[in-house]
Amino acid sequence: MRALIWLLRIGLTGMFFVFGLLAVWMWALYARTPQVDLQVAHKTELLGAAYKLYGDEKVGLWLVRTLIHNKGPGAIRDVRIRYMMTDYTTPTDHTIDIILEGQRIVDFYYPIVNESVTKETSGRSLPVHIEVTYRHPNGRTVTKTLSRPIKVMGRNYLTWTSMPDDEIISWYDQFANWPLVGVFMTPNEEVTKTAAAACTSGLNTSSDDEDRIRAWAAIFYCLRNHGVRYIQEPSDAWTPHFNQYVQFPKDSIQRKAGTCLDLAILFASMAQAVGIDAGIAIMPGHAVPWIRLRDGNYIFVESTFVDRAYAYSHFPETVSPRVSFEESVRAAEALIKENIEQGTLILVDYNELRRLGVVSPW
Repeated sequence: MRALIWLLRIGLTGMFFVFGLLAVWMWALYARTPQVDLQVAHKTELLGAAYKLYGDEKVGLWLVRTLIHNKGPGAIRDVRIRYMMTDYTTPTDHTIDIILEGQRIVDFYYPIVNESVTKETSGRSLPVHIEVTYRHPNGRTVTKTLSRPIKVMGRNYLTWTSMPDDEIISWYDQFANWPLVGVFMTPNEEVTKTAAAACTSGLNTSSDDEDRIRAWAAIFYCLRNHGVRYIQEPSDAWTPHFNQYVQFPKDSIQRKAGTCLDLAILFASMAQAVGIDAGIAIMPGHAVPWIRLRDGNYIFVESTFVDRAYAYSHFPETVSPRVSFEESVRAAEALIKENIEQGTLILVDYNELRRLGVVSPW
């Protein structure tokens, strides 16, 4: 009986010893397993109008930003980051040979978006999947998968910023997506080109500053005679995350109406169509178009005043019943001066944006 008890004690001691060794081994294995922290930031929208820009890294329009922090101990190897978004993109793989202990790696997803996204008319939410695979020092492979919702917007939508609310500090942050206004400027589109040529026929816009100013005035009166009217935007249209509907120039010509942004885009596109440097000035809640003369001076115009009834009914102290081009220029220049003093002005330069790779969706 005593022998049996003795054997049982030895067995229990051995079992505790084995379990102790196993616990030490598991602790050592865990301690040698790198702790990898993943942080993913993503844009809230994918804008159909800018679908050509996302795949161009020099434009800098990323969709997802992935931070991989290897907290150690030890290095991880053979890291693969896969991005997948159904319908409009194909899977994209990025590989990293090694991430050392304590190292942080930031990876950006610049998706190649196919043209079918421009057929979206409003917006729908789609997930983007982020799959990160890496190999431990012990040879074990780990895969982590995350998903984030992206709202896919049609080609007529613009969101002024994709920055999270807690990162928006300045007025410029609220309009961080301002270069995307350039995708709506289409001076080479046939309807726009034809209208601009008809309005400025006989003027030497390539080299004569006086003719450039005459052409600018001719576009103003030509669009007025065409019956173009100003449509006031919703009160929240200029707020950072509002998905603002923006017309292309041919839409504004054919519909004979547009918001201040639509009309500014139309004016600037028509000027560009006849060889005049042009762009748009953006300020809080408003936009006006400009041209640049060969001597470097700018001529701004209040394009909403193309709608004479609107201008005179809302600004009788500023304009006469005729609401002339010259009065519209003075009104625009007063606004520009005010916003320069307040530090709330962005000049959108068509030619500069094209050099940076900002192109229209066709």
